[in-house]
Amino acid sequence: MTTTSSYFASKLVSKSYLTSFLAFTFLYAGLLVALIISNVRLFKEFTSPPPTSPPPPSLNGAPSLALPLTPSPVPLPELIAVLGRIRDLEDIGDWDAYRNRLAKMNTKELTLEGSCRWVLREDFYATIRSGGRRKFTWPNGRDGTPVFSDLQREWEPWCRRYSKDISDETLKIVFDTWAGNTDVSERRKVEEALGGYFEGGTLDVDKFKVAVGKARAQRLAGIAGFIGIQGILAKVFFLPAIVEFFEL
Repeated sequence: MTTTSSYFASKLVSKSYLTSFLAFTFLYAGLLVALIISNVRLFKEFTSPPPTSPPPPSLNGAPSLALPLTPSPVPLPELIAVLGRIRDLEDIGDWDAYRNRLAKMNTKELTLEGSCRWVLREDFYATIRSGGRRKFTWPNGRDGTPVFSDLQREWEPWCRRYSKDISDETLKIVFDTWAGNTDVSERRKVEEALGGYFEGGTLDVDKFKVAVGKARAQRLAGIAGFIGIQGILAKVFFLPAIVEFFEL
């Protein structure tokens, strides 16, 4: 142990090794810390159970819908309660809230084109939970008949009355179909996503499932890319530096 400690101590007091060590620390310490923190978060995300809250008593016995790449089935009345409050883009939330926030944060005058409008995740959640901007209507399918019509009579009253009980998980699934894993989405992306599976009060359940799966797949692809970049960084920067310093 003493021999090993003396070995490293002698290398550190050496001017060339000390310079290399300080340079390595200065250049890469911040990056290493950031990578460690990010990897710890990813590890917790995939090893810990999803943060689900127990369903409210009003949802006891509610049917669920399995969606692609989601950790658990979604209570169907919650999903209908969200989609049944959307008719057009104005039902999503306040499109000027993010613009106003940017303007307040910017000390200079901020000028944005009218098309540059965004919606915040938190504003979407609050809008739906408050009952939405218009009266709830059970959505119809592409054939003109109500989707999941066998459940409409039993669960439509819940969808009308209990919007405040909609879980974060269900709201996240819907918001992610146009925003991915970000907390803000541009109006154009929301319009494109809604036009793919939900338009004018008609809901294509199969296309909605595809949109959910696509959003989840993009998240997983991003994680895979992040891990791949770390491998490249380790091979190009970290490993050569470690080999040089420790004479491996």
